[in-house]
Amino acid sequence: MKQKICLVAGCSQKYNGKGYCRKHLNKFKKYGDATYKIGTNCLIDGCKGAYKAKGFCQVHYSSYNYSGEPVRSKKEFTPLSFWSKVAVTANSEKCWTWQGRREPKGYGRFNLVTEKVKFQLAHRVAYYLFNGKDPKELFVCHKCDNPICCNPHHFFLGTHEDNQRDKIAKNRQRKKSTF
Repeated sequence: MKQKICLVAGCSQKYNGKGYCRKHLNKFKKYGDATYKIGTNCLIDGCKGAYKAKGFCQVHYSSYNYSGEPVRSKKEFTPLSFWSKVAVTANSEKCWTWQGRREPKGYGRFNLVTEKVKFQLAHRVAYYLFNGKDPKELFVCHKCDNPICCNPHHFFLGTHEDNQRDKIAKNRQRKKSTF
């Protein structure tokens, strides 16, 4: 009976599993490639990043840990993809609350990247979609003082100073403690 040998060209070690010797089988399990050379570049085609772990560079390894895929597919943005995360009511006087991810300060977070603008705060995306223009350096302030509100009827544009004056007028500033 002929002894099976490893399928990797130039390797004459005894077959262990999946057609590979123990060394190449371990590389296949760990990196997805039996011939991967440790310490070289990322396994992703076109990526020149240095090896980090599991055959990927830092960027692709982080993506792999987060989503299970080293390369996340870019989703096509549609207004529906945004508004599907907002609890819209028929009453424009009520807050339309953000149902997605939130920033540490409580604001909704939504990543929108177009050729012209990149937003991360949900209420700014809502303003952009409703008004069709980028607020640029201006603040999109809430009349309702609800950071997860995405109702465009509750917004007004202002500077940092305008936002501070609004906060003071509504008595929302931090209170100084008196001991």
